[in-house]
Amino acid sequence: MATIIAFEVYAGRARDHVVQCKLNDVALDITGCTLTFTVRRQRDDTAVLLTMTTPVQIEVTSATNGMTVFHFIGSLTQGRAGLYIGRLDVLLTTGQTLMLEEGPVTILP
Repeated sequence: MATIIAFEVYAGRARDHVVQCKLNDVALDITGCTLTFTVRRQRDDTAVLLTMTTPVQIEVTSATNGMTVFHFIGSLTQGRAGLYIGRLDVLLTTGQTLMLEEGPVTILP
């Protein structure tokens, strides 16, 4: 089951958020995994407004403990004030993809 997360950032400004990746409330070892965070207007939308991936916008700080830093850079959020839905997927080394987290992304003007 996915964990609920919430991000709040200002449009056009950089902001970092620390996130621990968990599966069933236990820290997930993300060694060698690829993380992708997508933001859409609504959960069922096929159009993605922004994408963040490892290692550029999502930095793994402790893989064995699932610790990451999400780097929201100004150019990702510029001109996109509004309330959106974000989803974090992890591509495991086994080739399986899991949705880890989902929740609101608020981009303030």
